[in-house]
Amino acid sequence: MDNLENLRASLDDFSLKLYGVIASQSSHDNIFLSPLSISSALLLVYVGANNETKKEIEHALQLSKSFGGEREDVLAAYQEVLRVFVPGKDEDSGEASYQLALANKAYVRQDLTLKPQFEQTIISQLNSEVGKVDFQGNTEGVRQEINQWVEKQTNNKIKDLLASGSIDAHTLMVLVNAIYFKADWLDKFSESDTKKEKFATAGGGESDVDMMYITKKIHYYDNFEDQEQAGKVPRFQVAVIPYKQREMSMLVLLPENKNGLADLERHFDMQTLKHLYQNTANRKVHLRLPRFKLEQSYDLVDVLQKMGIQTLFASADLSGIADGGLSVSGAVHKAFVEVNEKGTEAAAATAIMMTRMMVIEREPVEFRADHPFLFAIRHEPTRLITFMGRVAKP
Repeated sequence: MDNLENLRASLDDFSLKLYGVIASQSSHDNIFLSPLSISSALLLVYVGANNETKKEIEHALQLSKSFGGEREDVLAAYQEVLRVFVPGKDEDSGEASYQLALANKAYVRQDLTLKPQFEQTIISQLNSEVGKVDFQGNTEGVRQEINQWVEKQTNNKIKDLLASGSIDAHTLMVLVNAIYFKADWLDKFSESDTKKEKFATAGGGESDVDMMYITKKIHYYDNFEDQEQAGKVPRFQVAVIPYKQREMSMLVLLPENKNGLADLERHFDMQTLKHLYQNTANRKVHLRLPRFKLEQSYDLVDVLQKMGIQTLFASADLSGIADGGLSVSGAVHKAFVEVNEKGTEAAAATAIMMTRMMVIEREPVEFRADHPFLFAIRHEPTRLITFMGRVAKP
């Protein structure tokens, strides 16, 4: 595999493991996050990490096997991802057919001297901006400046990423990533076909939802008669719903058992993901999907520690960033998604704060998402999972 394919496989594996840690905290709550935003922020740190801290980030991002500690290969592959992350243009209008943007920025205290190689690398290879700010004399002003930058990058969908008190006069640097996506479906749902229906929510409840409906040919998979998957993974269906230009798609994973999402989440791994990628086929589907809108926030410190990143928050070796001993004092993530008849809008942002150390035509299949399901938004040219979530209570 080439470096780009290695990175895709690594980051998709990271996405599933990250989701698994968050999903294990509660089986009844909605989930929405951007693994790509979180991994992008971690890669900013990775550029200046050494020794055990570097190894822990590589292990968490699933980079160890594919890249063997070769940081330059990782960064070159990520640079290729950024190059490919350019929306295709509509043949008729000549304009971009959807919006997809990924942005990085390092906010650095004005008296902190960055190592030249670190600064050059994050600018040239991670497309990061670098800005000097006065954390000591204008803490609240800097917090608002960072939040305003995030709002601008996410079309005002992510507000107040940094809560009051999340940075202080001792903060030396805040590394921020923001991602924004907006696209129309290739075939839009008709609003006149949307009806009120019951949704069996996680935990045994029930709610009324606006259920969208369309019949169309899409990529579809189920493991109902898949001998290779028999007994390994609970029975489930997958609908791959394309956006305009087919460069982005939403994967909806629906367990057959209305109370079976937690079981599916426990058994779903990279092998299963690879298998369904290889076995989806064009099929006419009666597709029912609820409108939904989710906004979620996460404190990432505990999550990343559970994924094996320990020294970053205590005895970090970030000697490649600056002299004097740095450690990470906090990490936060916020994400937003809205799905309706027209298409999808999604955004997310991550901040890491640093301080001193301390085929055959068949009958249409029914796909009725009227109970909790897992979904992901995928960039088709790279096959990278950009966003991922769980709808437990739309």
